[in-house]
Amino acid sequence: MTLVTTSFRLAAAFARCDTYCEIAESHRLPGGETGTCAVVLAGLGLPVHLDGNFLGRNTCPELVSYFASSRISLDLITYGPDFEGLENMVFIGERTRTALGRFGDVFADKSLRRWNSANEKPKQRAAVVGLDPFSFKESAEVARLCSKHAVKYATIDCRLDFEVRCLSEVDVRSEEFLRGNYADQDFESLWLATLNEPRRQRYDRGIRFIFRDII
Repeated sequence: MTLVTTSFRLAAAFARCDTYCEIAESHRLPGGETGTCAVVLAGLGLPVHLDGNFLGRNTCPELVSYFASSRISLDLITYGPDFEGLENMVFIGERTRTALGRFGDVFADKSLRRWNSANEKPKQRAAVVGLDPFSFKESAEVARLCSKHAVKYATIDCRLDFEVRCLSEVDVRSEEFLRGNYADQDFESLWLATLNEPRRQRYDRGIRFIFRDII
């Protein structure tokens, strides 16, 4: 998703309850898997077109201003004036990352959909796609469109049986996701079980030999 993140680098490990921890520095920047990846790709000189979740009244002006001088286009993004927009806070300790947000609130009302429907034309023109799986039905539709037009895509944190993962070229699974969805399974065995699948590569942050220390 594309959102605004306020990040805090702590001077020590993340504080225990009822204790104090010094903030070494803080930054307010575009965040979310989509927003962060867009910034990285644009920094490498690649043109990026964002699509997906709505920008709200609290986040739209800030993100539009930030992306105005970049190679990142918001032409496909919808502005939702009745929506505050997505924000989160991230606390970075010595070797941990702790995120606080209100993402559950976005999905709580099933009658509201604060993200775009799948759009076929941009997928036809794309060289590669980064696909956020958290739009569920719409994410699966985008996965099918990418497959239809032979456009490779990467995704993150999908259950093993989710269509978005099954059609992907690369899928990344965070340790946070694995703990929340496969806590009763050995993560390394889970990762190894997918190695023989055709076409796709597997990267799991948290497995001891893959991205162990990446936050």
